[in-house]
Amino acid sequence: MRPVRRPVVRPEDGHQPAAVRHQPAADRHQPAADRHQPAADHHQPAAHARPPCPRQQRWDRIGLGIRLAYNPWHTPAIRCYLDVGGQLVQTGVRGEREVQERMLTVLLQAASDPGLPWRWRSACHEHTVWPLARLATRWRLGERSIDVAQWQARVDTVGQALLRALPGDDGRS
Repeated sequence: MRPVRRPVVRPEDGHQPAAVRHQPAADRHQPAADRHQPAADHHQPAAHARPPCPRQQRWDRIGLGIRLAYNPWHTPAIRCYLDVGGQLVQTGVRGEREVQERMLTVLLQAASDPGLPWRWRSACHEHTVWPLARLATRWRLGERSIDVAQWQARVDTVGQALLRALPGDDGRS
């Protein structure tokens, strides 16, 4: 059997060996010893970071389900989201203002999303009363940096848009 002759490829000819051609561009210019070492994972938490709280993770998952209307026929999930947020505040995992504003934001985003079922949007809007009331209470207790009037205006604007989008409404009011 005759040996197979392979063409000699020279970098000065403008060709690269196949092993180099299929490497990511950033790796081509690294020394060969560094190419096979895994890159640093920027998504790893720092060694001193606390592990995420399971209740916090649950609240985040429920919030995502609310925003994307995973179960639009199951409106009690909205109340569950509000309750878990309250538990985060009571246990000291998160601050009350942060939790209430985030819940309001998620509910208002879901309520104003025309791609979601109207019934779900309406349920989300109805539940904004709870976090809005908590923020108003904090304002009355002296936390004047909360702009309750702005939050109320956002809730009212979304409510008006929902009324205009009412199924079966032909626009003649």
